[in-house]
Amino acid sequence: MRRLFNFAALLVLFLAPAHAPAQVVGDGRLVEQASVALPAYEQLSDRLKRLYTREAVERVRGAADLELLRVRYTSDGLKVVGFIYKPKRTDGRRLPAVIWNRGGAGGDALIGPANFFALHEMHRYASEGFVELVVYAKDDHFVTLNQEDRLRRSVEWFKNPRTVPVSLALRGAVREGGVEAAVALYHEMKKGPRASRYDFAEPHLNGLGYELLAAGRVREAVEIFKLNVAAYPAEFNTYDSLAEAYAAAGQKEPAILNYKKSLELNPQNANAAEALKRLEGKQTAGQTPSHGTEDDVAAVRRAVEKLVRDFNARDAKAVMSNFAADVVLVSPHHPEVGYETMEEGFSRAYEKPPATPYSAVTKIEEVEVSGDLAFVRLVWLREAKDDGRLLRREKDFEIWRRQPDGRWKLARGYSFTFEGDFPVAEPRAAAAPGALTRAQERASDARLRRQPAPNAREDTNAVKAALEKLLGAYNRRDLEAAMAAYAPDSLLSYPGTPDSGNAQARAAYARRFAAAPPSPVTISFRLEELQTSGDLAFARLLWLVERDSDKKTLSRHKDLEVWKRQPGGGWALYRGLSFHMPPD
Repeated sequence: MRRLFNFAALLVLFLAPAHAPAQVVGDGRLVEQASVALPAYEQLSDRLKRLYTREAVERVRGAADLELLRVRYTSDGLKVVGFIYKPKRTDGRRLPAVIWNRGGAGGDALIGPANFFALHEMHRYASEGFVELVVYAKDDHFVTLNQEDRLRRSVEWFKNPRTVPVSLALRGAVREGGVEAAVALYHEMKKGPRASRYDFAEPHLNGLGYELLAAGRVREAVEIFKLNVAAYPAEFNTYDSLAEAYAAAGQKEPAILNYKKSLELNPQNANAAEALKRLEGKQTAGQTPSHGTEDDVAAVRRAVEKLVRDFNARDAKAVMSNFAADVVLVSPHHPEVGYETMEEGFSRAYEKPPATPYSAVTKIEEVEVSGDLAFVRLVWLREAKDDGRLLRREKDFEIWRRQPDGRWKLARGYSFTFEGDFPVAEPRAAAAPGALTRAQERASDARLRRQPAPNAREDTNAVKAALEKLLGAYNRRDLEAAMAAYAPDSLLSYPGTPDSGNAQARAAYARRFAAAPPSPVTISFRLEELQTSGDLAFARLLWLVERDSDKKTLSRHKDLEVWKRQPGGGWALYRGLSFHMPPD
């Protein structure tokens, strides 16, 4: 989530009486505004037509006492696009405000038929007397807070103004004018009369640099990290980050120079020491950085252990150093959480001690590494420090990704809480006649790793094809075809049930396919993300079950699936974590 608008200035827009002038000096100045026509039922997609009746759409469209305006206004020197949905008449009253923050700044804001679900909700609030601002600029960040949380946090901000991370303003400058514009704006802000409004702390520039690095904008990341080195020349971490960016850019000498400077400032910086070994070619002749070796598995375990230590130390900066810049965490109660939301959440959580002091403990059940991806299956526990009571138990599937400097960072995580004993993995069944033994499978895997790596696009297409075949088997109610998509040692995790293996999955599908549904249904999925590396792939999906008669969505499930290349070269579902989501 990104907040690239000035809350205090926008208060004038939200809470001023209707007859007040619609402009203020500086931040919050309305540059332009225009009425927006609300969509007709015919303009909605088939999916939205299944969710909303014609009467519901016309009720929103025909609300003569409300208006929707598209506006452009200034905030921190940027022209931010948004929408205001409000009653046409207020009779001089001040109205409460709801802020819908969809992140970002720019001119490509859209609201209309594709977002009718948002319009329907906005209509409800406006009908109840709220003024709503929607920042709807082009962005790829997720909304994680409901309306009440946004309103509560906005009111809290007005009561207790805080400084704004400098990275928020610079991010918009990078988008609109490039990194050179961001660097110029940084110096201008630091010397300007409003410098006290911004937080110039080292982690903010560092985080922006890693966002650019993760997006493949390496040259711009280098410039941001250089800016941070100049601002904090005594911080070892600024040199470490700059070295990582140089290494990603293929600039070996400046990478070595900056890693050495980082080590000079902090001789305990093991990451810099390991990176220098790779860059200076101090491996054994002919040796290359290992992929999928025991060393990788040990490194991933150490990374998980470090995250737990940092979590227990209640050090927000240290905790966030364990996450990739494009991290996404998903759970039943928090559908999508990104880096900035997590950073803010940890900072707020650590501001004061918890009501019940606790320690986190992890039980790592599995680590699988191939190429630059690692899959970790584990249980997180929170135990009260005073008496050891179990406060929280959480099942996690985590995807860790190797960074350009060799470090492992958490990139994706799906989790759910559960009660009772640990979910117990099914013991591996005896090999079926003609199946490979585990030792043969490992040997075959080793042979596959020695072969030239298949084209990544081909792997992606192969996994997509495997998913489509599995989907077809579900809808045909074909047990053997469905089970052919699963690896022999597959494991599935669902809330409220023990982990289930291949045998349990077969029995469950056999029961489900044998029983005729009350009414015919169709299963489909939305593929939200798919990445492959080496012999592993992970897919993030939303599975849907729709009733054929009226196209009503009966159930929605979020899945994190790990697919694994099999000895024969095909892909099979290896691990899966799934939980139910409420209706749209």
